[in-house]
Amino acid sequence: MGFNSFMTHVLLAANKEKNFDTSVPFGLAGRQSVFMDAARIENIAISYGNHSDSQKSILAEGTTDHETLRTRGHVTDRDFMKALFDVQTLSFDATDYEKTSTILDLNVPFNRQADGGKLLGTLDGLYDGGCLDNV
Repeated sequence: MGFNSFMTHVLLAANKEKNFDTSVPFGLAGRQSVFMDAARIENIAISYGNHSDSQKSILAEGTTDHETLRTRGHVTDRDFMKALFDVQTLSFDATDYEKTSTILDLNVPFNRQADGGKLLGTLDGLYDGGCLDNV
């Protein structure tokens, strides 16, 4: 599960129309692998007019996620979303195997979670690159 070049195009196109709200987290169902290196991500971003020095800095520095090893070319899902959309991410899954931000019972609707559905009201968007199909 993760971000490839096709999904990067989809997300950038969606952001061009919607402009993700950078004041609230963007949800990730599970941790996502990034199947591109920084140069490929940067080239796709340029094609959408979405390029900045801070983006280049985030992608160049890259943080290797040693807990989940969900990186390709040293770009984590969090760095990917921060660089392209300037959003923080909140990830959730049924276990802490991949060190997600929040543990949820994925067999229960968001509004019936133990937190009373608070998570659902705090996300600007949600990306599922292959987590919920396992439930």
